[in-house]
Amino acid sequence: MPDLGTPPFRLVPGGWAPRQFTTTDCGPTALTTARMLVDPALHRWVRTGDRGGRAFPEGADAPARFAAYAALVHARTNAVTGPAGAWQPPWPQALGTPPWGARRELESLALPAGTAYRVVWVRGASPQRWTRLMDGLARHVTAQRPAALYVGSALLPRHVALLVPDPGVASGGLLVHDPGSGTVVPLDARSLATGRLRIGGWAYPWWLIGPVATVHGTVSRPASPVGRGPGREPRWPRHPHSRAG
Repeated sequence: MPDLGTPPFRLVPGGWAPRQFTTTDCGPTALTTARMLVDPALHRWVRTGDRGGRAFPEGADAPARFAAYAALVHARTNAVTGPAGAWQPPWPQALGTPPWGARRELESLALPAGTAYRVVWVRGASPQRWTRLMDGLARHVTAQRPAALYVGSALLPRHVALLVPDPGVASGGLLVHDPGSGTVVPLDARSLATGRLRIGGWAYPWWLIGPVATVHGTVSRPASPVGRGPGREPRWPRHPHSRAG
């Protein structure tokens, strides 16, 4: 693992980003990266081994520490209870990371605390609907409220990537961190929608998981861990600071 640099940890186009260790830990890798963006203490511990009084696991070097924390994340996302102790459907780790587990992990790390996320099914979405979804999502995602994207084959979701704002774009741009290659590049949403872009070797978007509200807003937390179906739009806020759903 290359030098993680000095805080704050950021993802930049063409820069280094964490890479998954096995074929089934793309989700934990993306989610651990997301938490390092938000939690300077986690980044410092992975980089230097300094726990700073936190109960981080053992790890002889940066790769081992990152892998150890990612293993904890995978255990949380797939367990019968999530980070906050609420029940969730368990899922075998050998089959990757379920979207409901990823949603709860993102909710547990996002700032401000209490930010709610929604899982949105996008498989088969028209390019027009996909563009609307991505435009709305990009207006609400921040470095401290990242999003996740599931991609896969025509039949199955197979890979998880992380979405963060693109600092090189005035508004609406997103970067995609692909844990499979450890790369960070601008996301060409239209090319992905039309099958001309592959992430981790996969061309079909399946789920978007993005922030929808905070505890201070007027939008209530989604009752179901999975959002609306292909024919209905999620209630992405019109602006990151708006409270309308």
